[in-house]
Amino acid sequence: MKTKPISVIGIKKQERHLFLSKWSSLFNWDNEHVSKLLGITVRHVLNYERNTVPIPDSKWKLFIHEILFHVNELDMLKKPVFIFDTDEKTIIDIVTNYSFVSYSLFDNDNICIVETLMFDKIKKQSITSCTVFKTKFNKNTIDVFDLWLKNRLEKHQEIFHNFLYSKNV
Repeated sequence: MKTKPISVIGIKKQERHLFLSKWSSLFNWDNEHVSKLLGITVRHVLNYERNTVPIPDSKWKLFIHEILFHVNELDMLKKPVFIFDTDEKTIIDIVTNYSFVSYSLFDNDNICIVETLMFDKIKKQSITSCTVFKTKFNKNTIDVFDLWLKNRLEKHQEIFHNFLYSKNV
């Protein structure tokens, strides 16, 4: 099976600022770090995030390249899930174990809505967002979400167990 190249052009230019902010926060990249990755000033990053200046194709492609490079360095539970559009190559969202909140399946498990949490650096508050995608074009995505949920449950059970048995009653 031939692998399709990943496309980042599918994200509308007028929406890039939202993804720059969201995806930077997923990896805990502050504006200074992003500015170094892109070879620009912090002021440029702020202008991009505020959407006062559009993000040029060259900087957008470089940003995605840096994300992909960073992802290859992560272990399985920390690796993000790339959500693809129906062409199976255009990224419409990136979800990490830390940003993932929940998911719901509809239409005989063909449609998924995933809820994520992000930190809005401009408003300085946490916000949630939802992405709708077709599971047919995102193989193993639900399996990864289930793995994350299982891992969280196990951690919570361990914490609860330790809490119960740490009491000297």
